[in-house]
Amino acid sequence: MSETNAKSGKMKGIIGFVLSLVSIVLGGWVISTLWAAAGFSTGAGAAGLLLPIGAVVFSAMGMSASKKAGEKRGLAIAGLVIGIIALIYLAIVVAGLLLLQKRKRFCRR
Repeated sequence: MSETNAKSGKMKGIIGFVLSLVSIVLGGWVISTLWAAAGFSTGAGAAGLLLPIGAVVFSAMGMSASKKAGEKRGLAIAGLVIGIIALIYLAIVVAGLLLLQKRKRFCRR
């Protein structure tokens, strides 16, 4: 394969890895901040889930391109695993905040 495809695969793997780390560290904070600042909505939850979804997509693309080029895929695999864990974690956070919001509305009545 050409050298640009190998570099492209490595770069996508690195981007996916960095996005996964940022999403697992800052994702809960972003969702909580949006919930506290403007009242939680489904849009706030979706905004917080964009980072891990991007991490999984970039890592998968990087892994595929690296495999085709015969390059190492370590960071892409790590980004994929961490991105999936972050996605599950943040989905649980969003579900918990939605339940909390429903409970608040129920208690006010």
